[in-house]
Amino acid sequence: MAQSTGINRKKIMVPTTMAKSGWALIEARDDVEGVEFVPTIPKAEFHQVLAEASGICLGVQPFSDPELDAAPHLEVVSRIGVGYDAVDVPALTRRKIPLMIGGTSNSVSVAEAGIYLTMSLARKGAVMDRMVKEGRWHDRYKDMPVDLYGKTVLIVGFGKIGSRSARRFAAMEMNVLIYDPYLYSETIRGSGYEP
Repeated sequence: MAQSTGINRKKIMVPTTMAKSGWALIEARDDVEGVEFVPTIPKAEFHQVLAEASGICLGVQPFSDPELDAAPHLEVVSRIGVGYDAVDVPALTRRKIPLMIGGTSNSVSVAEAGIYLTMSLARKGAVMDRMVKEGRWHDRYKDMPVDLYGKTVLIVGFGKIGSRSARRFAAMEMNVLIYDPYLYSETIRGSGYEP
């Protein structure tokens, strides 16, 4: 951690799941102190930790008025990821506390998870695993896996996750179709995909 210059350091609550690169940003500063909490922390303990927090980086924790009441010094809330579904945005707005997102923080992980699930379904990973464990070797010929080569995938939304997913599917020589009501067809075609 950076050497303190004697100023009053603000406490930033950070889940243990945050990437090392995120921790590096906190440790490089001498005006903040990162304090870890486990994402599955019980609500009562979570409220205790919030008492000294100037900022918090949330994972999946619900965050609304009870949490805000427990955090009298809170100046900013951030999310690892991009969704606000667990955060009471109007409650933050009423208290004039900004809500930030991590931008590309998990877009690679989400895109890779989508590829993994697609491949697992096409290659019948769970079914084949069960057959092997049960010694049903010849049953594999009854329900053969399929190749993704030449297949068509439709990606809904061409933001950070959608564009990363498209590149990965295209690398597997799939036909990639994109639907995004906020983009012009020319923009999608310019990226090498069909709208």
